[in-house]
Amino acid sequence: MINGPAPQRLVVLDPPRLRGLVLPVPDGWSSVGRGQVELRVDDPYVSRRHAALHAQNGVLTVEDVGSQSGTTLNGRRLQGREWVQPGDVLGFGPVTARYEAKMAAAPPAGPSFVVGSQSADILSNVAGNQYNSYLHTVIQQRESFFRQVAAARTRARRLILFGLFLFAAGSAVEIVGAVIYARSLTSANENTSSSTLFKGFDLAFAAGGVAAFGLILMIVGIILHISAASRQRRVDEIHPIRPPY
Repeated sequence: MINGPAPQRLVVLDPPRLRGLVLPVPDGWSSVGRGQVELRVDDPYVSRRHAALHAQNGVLTVEDVGSQSGTTLNGRRLQGREWVQPGDVLGFGPVTARYEAKMAAAPPAGPSFVVGSQSADILSNVAGNQYNSYLHTVIQQRESFFRQVAAARTRARRLILFGLFLFAAGSAVEIVGAVIYARSLTSANENTSSSTLFKGFDLAFAAGGVAAFGLILMIVGIILHISAASRQRRVDEIHPIRPPY
């Protein structure tokens, strides 16, 4: 939620259905995406958290945060964190937006202080380095987390498919065994041995056990799949893209 007017904004240019949409950019950190973010863009090809913006003292920087379709600056793919000037066009997947900023009023004329050439041996970029280090760590953690979730989903799907196969095969054989047993009862006579009479019953009983085991595997697979989907939805809470400051 943005409180009060922001001195800078993004104006959507494309796609046509979103053209003219104004996204006020607040001071400090903000995120662009189609999820629960400060600058929400309702487009299916925009990631839930697509890019991170930082505005301070009229200066804006942008960085992609592991989106699927990428982020561009004036048509060029972003390489890390970059500065954005008024009039630049940002691209969040297929969505493009022009950055506009209100220019501060010129200060009144006053005494002029001319300073000669100055130099510095080392320029410190501690905040930027901390953010880049944080972002790199978070992206690695998210990728590791997603790999674990994908592996869990693969195991769940295999359990479901194998259980479905056992359930279908066992049920089919169980029906065949039941039919054989019923026919044995119908045609039974004094000379019919008990082993022959209960052959169909034994077959149906064993097949029923296989079908029941397959059903259990299917239920376990479905539970694992639901658990993996729930863990993936929590990824933004566990590993937030934005720095915790």
